[in-house]
Amino acid sequence: MSTISKKPIIKTLSGPNPGPTVTIMAGVHGNERQGVYALKIAQKKFKIIAGKVHWIIANPGALSKNKRFLEMNLNRAFREKKQLSKEQLNSYERSLAEQIMPFLDESSALLDLHSVSNLPATPFIISEPENFNIAKKFPFEIISSGWGKVHPGSTDEFMNERKKIGICVECGHHKDASSKSRALLSIQIFLSSFGIIKKRNYKNSVSPKVIAPEFIYKCSNNFKVKSLFPDFTFVKKGALLGFDGKEKINAPFSGYIIFAGDCDVAGMESFVLGKKKRLA
Repeated sequence: MSTISKKPIIKTLSGPNPGPTVTIMAGVHGNERQGVYALKIAQKKFKIIAGKVHWIIANPGALSKNKRFLEMNLNRAFREKKQLSKEQLNSYERSLAEQIMPFLDESSALLDLHSVSNLPATPFIISEPENFNIAKKFPFEIISSGWGKVHPGSTDEFMNERKKIGICVECGHHKDASSKSRALLSIQIFLSSFGIIKKRNYKNSVSPKVIAPEFIYKCSNNFKVKSLFPDFTFVKKGALLGFDGKEKINAPFSGYIIFAGDCDVAGMESFVLGKKKRLA
């Protein structure tokens, strides 16, 4: 690790007037660069008129290798020590999380920018119901909540557990330039919502639906998806989703499949199945 940065890249900018402290984060996963590009543009483009913004590029080591992570998923590292193994506690990503946590503790709200590998990609926003008043301002057709129970240790869960605002935006595919545009727009809407930058006249014509994850399938042997499943494809109970080795894997209930992909590492996530909920 001697040639890899052991610190997240953090820049703090303040406005001339009092206001809230928030964090904008990107690069939690090293193969998700569009949010990083947007974050760098936003630092120069948007004038802060009130409050303070922590701009964080979270995982420089993984970014330098263009890998999702080096030793553990950084978006599972924001947990109490007792919830992590000794190996995880000593990992590069846990060290990054421990350096980032004080900035999140200082912040009243977080926007975390991500992208996905699935094609065709479906942009969506992750938010808990208590934050839907903000989430509904973003032009995404899907709001997804309840990820903490299937993906513990994320940045947004860290905030939500502390009764703060934690929002994650899945902006599109890793290599799609429009993901950068969505990330930049998301930053603008987020900062504007808190009066940190000048409020913009933006009317959202999208009526989002809410889908909450209910089930996560983890690979046992060598999971192969039956076919391409764009995120939030509806599947019926019993539908064949793939094969884990020679075992058929069927949908345990009717719902929306998310993040489905081949996996050859035992214990790794192969897909998530969600259900539609009422918009609060």
